[in-house]
Amino acid sequence: MRAFHSGDPASMIARRLSSLALVLGLLACSVDDRTLGAPPGPTEIGASGAPGEEGGAGGAEGGAAGERPSGEGLVDGCADLDTDGVADCEATLLENGTFQSDVDGWTVLGEAELGWEPENALGDLPSGSAKLSAQLPRASAYQCVPLDGKHLVIAYASAWVEPSDDSEDPPQAELEVTFFQGEGCSGVSDGYFETPPSADSSAWTTIQAGGQSMETTQSVSVALVGVKPSSASELNIYFDNVMLKAQAP
Repeated sequence: MRAFHSGDPASMIARRLSSLALVLGLLACSVDDRTLGAPPGPTEIGASGAPGEEGGAGGAEGGAAGERPSGEGLVDGCADLDTDGVADCEATLLENGTFQSDVDGWTVLGEAELGWEPENALGDLPSGSAKLSAQLPRASAYQCVPLDGKHLVIAYASAWVEPSDDSEDPPQAELEVTFFQGEGCSGVSDGYFETPPSADSSAWTTIQAGGQSMETTQSVSVALVGVKPSSASELNIYFDNVMLKAQAP
């Protein structure tokens, strides 16, 4: 792994975390005692078609979810990806995880781009999604929020991977969640977890994983991550309904 410098918000997410894909068993995070700078199988939930396709979740009419009935998968007009009957937008720690009209609150790293698109995973109109684009092997955009002490943390998102024109291997979408002992995602890391990656280009899918923060945790970052195969010239990945939820361990 690379060395990181405390206080540099870009250096944390820019690294490629070791391959630690957690299933949704809400397993405890491994403790990482390095001093770090601040940051930085999927389940089908989407419409029958992919964004931009006939019957899919694209188009100029606000990014409706195609053949998926309007309101399906929603609670009080918001996604409920963890199916607990509580609207994710009411439970999440994040700002603007639904990308209703923009990508405010998210910081893109390096030469990647993050932009708003009308494609929408569910029928919660008006709404859209965040499109992560890059020609890099790995691209990300992150958000940092306060998190005080020991919690069981789960992360969910809807993701759709645009197939590559010049590669049989599709890009992959995932979330990466990192705990920090300092405010503003600074200082020593208290561990991390990441979702199993999704490379599904046929429909919107749910990516999900969980982990546990520590008594010393003061903040947490969640990153939207795209991984590009070497044979592809670029990656384009859509994220929607990003949710980070904390509860008593």
